[in-house]
Amino acid sequence: MSTLGSASATPPTAVLCEDEELVRELVRDVLEMEGFSVASFSTADAGWDYLQNHLNEVVLLVSDIRMPGRLDGIDLARLAANACPELHVVLSSAYCAGADLPQRDHSFFLSKPWKLEHLIQVCHKTMEELKSKGDS
Repeated sequence: MSTLGSASATPPTAVLCEDEELVRELVRDVLEMEGFSVASFSTADAGWDYLQNHLNEVVLLVSDIRMPGRLDGIDLARLAANACPELHVVLSSAYCAGADLPQRDHSFFLSKPWKLEHLIQVCHKTMEELKSKGDS
């Protein structure tokens, strides 16, 4: 059964990790407008704690790379992708280039400052893949 199959279906879950509150609120709003239920956190550590308990529910991880705490966004992405290879991951940073990151299916890099259209494109791609999985 597709998670997108009907209006009464539970929306797919995205985890958002961003330490800048205004950016976190903006991204959360965009993700919700694109049809996701969003669990948002100000650290990758808190995001990982949530993911460990809800990994089967989460389809998209959006994380800044540089954040306070034990884990950064790259650590979080690696842990999450190892636990769930089908998870879509979006990493964002103003401090590194996407070429510096490990390459894998379902991974995207948004260089800050990014445009809303780029985040929306990633959301659409994720939703399309979810829908095609649900249709098969």
